[in-house]
Amino acid sequence: MVASKAPERYTFTDIETVSDSRSEARSEFSPSSFWDRLAELGVEMAPPLDSRAFVSGDFVTIHGVPGKAHLNGTGAQVALVKGDNVLLNLEEAKPGELAVSVPRKCLKLIPPVTSLGVSLAFLEEFCHEHGDQLVGKTSAQVAKLIVKPLTERAQCSLAHALSRTRSTDPKSGRPLAAVATHYIIHSAQDAFAHLFEALHAHFKEQADSVYLSIDLFTINHHAPVERPKIWWTKVHRELLSSIGNSCLVMRPLSNPVPLERSWCLWEILSSTLGDCSLEIVLPPDEKVTVQEAIKNELPTV
Repeated sequence: MVASKAPERYTFTDIETVSDSRSEARSEFSPSSFWDRLAELGVEMAPPLDSRAFVSGDFVTIHGVPGKAHLNGTGAQVALVKGDNVLLNLEEAKPGELAVSVPRKCLKLIPPVTSLGVSLAFLEEFCHEHGDQLVGKTSAQVAKLIVKPLTERAQCSLAHALSRTRSTDPKSGRPLAAVATHYIIHSAQDAFAHLFEALHAHFKEQADSVYLSIDLFTINHHAPVERPKIWWTKVHRELLSSIGNSCLVMRPLSNPVPLERSWCLWEILSSTLGDCSLEIVLPPDEKVTVQEAIKNELPTV
């Protein structure tokens, strides 16, 4: 087998090595572009979630039911609304167990999980704009030091802020955020550079059609969500099923970090149990390693 040519390498300070056409398009991101609109974006004036009436299928948590302290913090799904009371199917309910009636005032709605994703064009522009700050940073650090401050005024996820400002790629005219086509499983403790390199190399031929659900861009870092068991077993799994495609970024291949993280393992399990495909994504350097291993160490592989 002939080893293929090593893929192009990417650096945060020189994205032109990956795409000359992107660098031409970048000139159109003027000082009044979406970065400034993002910084000026205020909090969305929407009614509080708990102010609306509950409907069948909503996911909720239970708090302060008189005489039923054991239900505090329990997750449930709304079965039927009857006046001021709501019939709930508890997360720990046994097969055939009757629904529980709980006063509406003792329920808190679990916010729906966003189905938005960001485009490859956005990832490229994000790296252009914040290149020096990204060097040596993990995805968790990027979320804390860059993404959270960017969305401080808007108090929402970066993907939602892009959607609210209707930000588009000046080259293609496509939205920078839209309904996700792929859910990305990765370790937040790995370098953001490795995540970008893997995704850019894997999706660059589909750049005009993919939107990636990457947690640091799709989570609202300003409003921690209460996550009872039902969130993990139903809410999150329904999100994966609706997206339909999960991609596991494996690095380093010899000892993949995601396989040591309980959250990543849960995402993998949820993908396989739900109506969702699961594929492996390797950073460019790991692909070369695999090719060399197949060529020179096939018995070991």
